[in-house]
Amino acid sequence: MLDNIVVFDLETTGVDVVNDRICSICCIKMVNGETIEKSLLINPTIKIPKEASDVHGITDEMVKDKPTFKQISVGVFEFFAGCSIGGFNSNKYDIPLLQAEFARCGIEWNLEGISFVDVLALERTLNGNKLSEVYKRYTGNELEGAHDATVDVKATIEILKCQIEKHSLPTDAAELDKITQGEKERADISGNLYKKDGEYYFSFGKHIGKKVLSEKQYGEWMLNQAFPRDTKKLLSAILNGKI
Repeated sequence: MLDNIVVFDLETTGVDVVNDRICSICCIKMVNGETIEKSLLINPTIKIPKEASDVHGITDEMVKDKPTFKQISVGVFEFFAGCSIGGFNSNKYDIPLLQAEFARCGIEWNLEGISFVDVLALERTLNGNKLSEVYKRYTGNELEGAHDATVDVKATIEILKCQIEKHSLPTDAAELDKITQGEKERADISGNLYKKDGEYYFSFGKHIGKKVLSEKQYGEWMLNQAFPRDTKKLLSAILNGKI
């Protein structure tokens, strides 16, 4: 079954993967047949907007005496070390945001060679829709307590196991990762760029499907916008002829 993978979920101050902060994290690691759970409330060091609290139920009062991400960063980093990474919409949201938090702590989270199992991306490849709807489709049950990090990550694991069984999918994270990528090889984690036949392309916006090197001005514009750190790092390397 699933092995050597950390499935995780974040609750945050907002949806900006560059500037928003984590106020809750749940990680469940499956390795050598064992399951290890880490769940923490975190002081984001900035105010949690009411709009965010209305979604996940975490308030400033609840986290005022909790550790900051910097205080727990090394432990979280070591928990992920050497494992594949899974989540629900994690490629576009949770991983880039967590990577930004590590960077603020001076930790370079090198994800080269790591496999990503984004259950939402996998489900969209197979079917579609939101976590609660996907959960009901596979289990027949309503998802109670959605937007609590622990509830969401456990539901994500249950969906993934159902997907593997129902669709006779491989249990290897690298093989699952390939299924979600299709013929367009992921270049950056959040999928703003893809690679095909040795060339890099934009996967969104007015230049979707065009080569990065044919639209350098657009790439330069992206470098000055709030795109994830790994996207900018890759773009810079492409534009400067380093890869």
